[in-house]
Amino acid sequence: MNVRTKIQVLNIALGLLIIIALGLGLSSFFTVSKLKKAKDQTLKQNLYLFERSMEDVRTCLDAEEYKLAKIRLAEALELLKGSQSATNRNEEAKRSFDAICKKYCRIWNSTEWGYSYRASDYPELQKGFESICK
Repeated sequence: MNVRTKIQVLNIALGLLIIIALGLGLSSFFTVSKLKKAKDQTLKQNLYLFERSMEDVRTCLDAEEYKLAKIRLAEALELLKGSQSATNRNEEAKRSFDAICKKYCRIWNSTEWGYSYRASDYPELQKGFESICK
């Protein structure tokens, strides 16, 4: 093999390596993008489920079903804790979770509704709302 042929072979090999590297880079970029979209979608679903769980807690409190309210509140707290690390990276979701927590804290502490007074025999509910109201 002469030098010219070796250079052509090396140029072809180098071209293939560059094409492969670009392909891998683009595929990893799109994979990361899809993964980020999936995480955002999951966070939105958790936000919706958290709000619905808190509304279920309120409905149970209205009906004076305190044991069921305790179960629903535990589910809501699990959603909140599970989403905590993701909300640290997503400021909009963090503000949304905080707004929901503030809404239900105001309702819990409201003298008009009297939920905290009526549920005074259920320390699990008191502790759950204290953790939400931090």
